Amino acid sequence: MILPTTNKEEQLLRVGHKFIAGVDEVGRGPLAGPVVAGSVIFNFPLKAEILNLKSGISQKLESQKFIKSDEFSRTLIRDSKLLSEKQRWEAYKWVLDNAMAWGIGIVSHREIDELGIRIASLLAMEKAVQEMSQIPDVVLIDGRDVIGRNVDVYQEAIVKGDRDIFSIAAASIIAKVTRDEIMKKIDKKFPQYDFAKHKGYGTAEHRRCIEKYGLCEIHRRSFHLRVSELTRNRTNKH
Repeated sequence: MILPTTNKEEQLLRVGHKFIAGVDEVGRGPLAGPVVAGSVIFNFPLKAEILNLKSGISQKLESQKFIKSDEFSRTLIRDSKLLSEKQRWEAYKWVLDNAMAWGIGIVSHREIDELGIRIASLLAMEKAVQEMSQIPDVVLIDGRDVIGRNVDVYQEAIVKGDRDIFSIAAASIIAKVTRDEIMKKIDKKFPQYDFAKHKGYGTAEHRRCIEKYGLCEIHRRSFHLRVSELTRNRTNKH
């Protein structure tokens, strides 16, 4: 099993950065519902203390919430896609208890239709960063795209960052849990689609529901052609 490390955060601490945010989004692929991003900043006290000693600074660190180095965090904080629902909830609670700052950004299905999913995903990440109580001086982003000019700090996009970078993995967890809970609430309004189970992704079951009931209020209209193609292909095969 590949587990994320704090190597990247440590590297950035060594060159003088202090508030390093990991950012990730969840929900680019579904046919319905919002895209949700998470942003997380941790304090790494042991690394910071070493830096202070090396630079001759003797004063105590600011009284911030420090990340706890324990077996739980080393094994359970990883890409949210690799966790069971129960594990994600445990990890989610741990992140909220141990993060110095965290934020959630939500972009609705209507905004996705207006902006396109790529821009909507970047907007969700921008909102997540801006919602945090602490302004970061570095933002590490899962994927190939940086967020853009509205987040005016150093940004680095890292492919498979949710697999390799501790802070990004933590952000993926809070984004995933948040979006799943949103879809469970939506399920109560549209129970015929079973959103609580598939979370809006294009599963065979979801496609069958679309064939039977059509598109509902929270389906992404800009994804309509793809849905039509999928259902048409399925019909032609039978």
